[in-house]
Amino acid sequence: MYTSNRQQKIAYRQSTAQKSNSTQFTTQSAFRDAERNFKSRLPEPDFSRVIDFDRLNQDDERYNNYDQEKNEKEIIKFELRCDLGECAGFAFDEIRKNDGERESCETFPNYDEGLKNQIRKNRKTGFMIKDVPGFIFIRNPFTPQAQRRLIKRCMKDFAKFPNLNNLETHYALPKDGLWNLHQRIISGELPEDDQKCFIPLKATITKSKAKFDDHPVDISGEKEKNTADLSEVLVDIPKKQSSELTFKTSNEFTTQENSFTPNLLSKSKPDPPPSVNVPLLRPSQLLRKLRWTTLGYQYHWPTKTYHFDRRHPFPTDIGDLTTAVVKAINGIRLPDISYVNQYPIEKWRPEAGVVNYYQLRDNLMAHVDRSEINTRAPLVSISFGHACIFLMGGPTRDHPPKAIYLRSGDILVMCPPSRGYFHGVPRILEGTLPPYLSPNYSFIDDTSKNYPKIEEKGWCIFGEYMKTTRININVRQVFDGDCK
Repeated sequence: MYTSNRQQKIAYRQSTAQKSNSTQFTTQSAFRDAERNFKSRLPEPDFSRVIDFDRLNQDDERYNNYDQEKNEKEIIKFELRCDLGECAGFAFDEIRKNDGERESCETFPNYDEGLKNQIRKNRKTGFMIKDVPGFIFIRNPFTPQAQRRLIKRCMKDFAKFPNLNNLETHYALPKDGLWNLHQRIISGELPEDDQKCFIPLKATITKSKAKFDDHPVDISGEKEKNTADLSEVLVDIPKKQSSELTFKTSNEFTTQENSFTPNLLSKSKPDPPPSVNVPLLRPSQLLRKLRWTTLGYQYHWPTKTYHFDRRHPFPTDIGDLTTAVVKAINGIRLPDISYVNQYPIEKWRPEAGVVNYYQLRDNLMAHVDRSEINTRAPLVSISFGHACIFLMGGPTRDHPPKAIYLRSGDILVMCPPSRGYFHGVPRILEGTLPPYLSPNYSFIDDTSKNYPKIEEKGWCIFGEYMKTTRININVRQVFDGDCK
């Protein structure tokens, strides 16, 4: 980043001076100050007050900068209502043999007994923060193989038709998904100069050029069921409008305004028109620009509301996984009974989800999730890949947020009232990818029947992607449990 030590020193002095003179910032709040701290590169952020559930009760000189005593006073540890491995074990540690038969993998090679015991313990234990009622944290309950399987699902199965993603607006993506095309190119199945290796722009597609059978672009005016109306692709975009529709490459995820409330009156919502100004990119380049995809009820990002006329089947494994989590926290309360999770498990229905794909310099600004009609139901969030700093605030941005380390496999749940609190991700932490998610790490053990070599086949390409990535799956209930 810096070509000399002198440049680095100048940048450090400027950043330090800017931090000490906070009055120069146009937006000032406790949450914004915390965001600035963790987004800072020079000087390094202050991590001493970050709550680290992996380091609680540990006495290790490596953690001297960790304010353990103060953080432990804020934390309440409790036993989950059910063992997650027993509630939905297949979601947390299942692998498949060649014939597709399910096989449990509770024990796995190359891991010591201490790690296996820790995973079993995590499946029975939850944490709460005293002054953030409704916020529940569960340390990684997944085996490494289960994490790999869910990462593959996020790339191969979720980020493709008919689910919407952020690239759909401008690019005519293959119906079988961008990742599957990328995999075919990497494996040599498709030569790099093949026509299918280039993703056409929707704004430039015409009937004479629509030869991409794998790309679900409707140029006939007859809309395929469950697809968006792409008739705007054939309409010339005025120059003024075109210049305003530049492809967003900002590292900051868009968020909702605090005053937003969902609108049920408008059933059909138009998709934003494509731009001619976005670059033509190869699949490998476009994958690094993938930021989100939606599950179940599709989300209309321009209005921050759901497409109630676009609902696809919710993934069964993700639904079962989150249902197990909601069941495990049912009736959980703070010791002084100032908070009790009273949402009935029988009313819980996973109806919508967003999969977020973060690159190392991305962040998610302070926001509140308000699009769901039912805001009493828990919101379940699961993370994979690189660790991050998660900020959990209060009902306004002026409420000082708690900073928390979120690592691969960690689960957090926001129940009311924290369901309506500001939260965000100001920083992805580089160099924190677990070894078992790296490209060349192997679980293969010739003496183990539980880990056939087929499990390792093809992981390298996913591992290369995960070297710079954090994936988050968050699941919500849109309507009240009594609605059908």
